[in-house]
Amino acid sequence: MIFYAGGLGAVNPPVEAGSAAPANRLSAVSGAVRLRIGGVDAPVTFAGMAPGFVGLYQINAAVAEGTLPDASAP
Repeated sequence: MIFYAGGLGAVNPPVEAGSAAPANRLSAVSGAVRLRIGGVDAPVTFAGMAPGFVGLYQINAAVAEGTLPDASAP
């Protein structure tokens, strides 16, 4: 799954404020990113700036085995 977020902090290599993140090199978040789906930790394969966007972060993660659907969802 791909999630989009803001405010995840510094990235490496850095992207200049107000500039779009380049597509030819990924800028990953410097700190750890944890994502839980249905109360289960989802393995994060990438967290960093979304290529081609300004100030937008992208988190790529897999739904962990054993994650149950939300029974209250329609």
